[in-house]
Amino acid sequence: ERGEIRMAAELLATISKDEVERANYHTRLVLQRDNAHTREVLLSEGREKGLKEGRKEGRKEGRKEGRKEGLKERSVEIAKNLLSLNTPVETIAKATGLTRAEIEKLRQ
Repeated sequence: ERGEIRMAAELLATISKDEVERANYHTRLVLQRDNAHTREVLLSEGREKGLKEGRKEGRKEGRKEGRKEGLKERSVEIAKNLLSLNTPVETIAKATGLTRAEIEKLRQ
């Protein structure tokens, strides 16, 4: 730690003596800060873009899943109605896409 402090003090003494070195040092600092800021902005924009795309994809998947569940619920409703009309299980299976086992469970 003391060695680092000594090196920093020596660097400061060297830079302080030479106006060109001071200007170069200042330029390097400004560039480093600008680069750090640019990097942070780009990371933030990338994160935001990724989140936006993720939400969009999530909504799309949610709608797809919701439609699928809705169709299944509607098929079950139709099967129950057909069962109440004493429609054969095989006919109900063909009409709704439900399996015989699913239809038999509805009967209970």
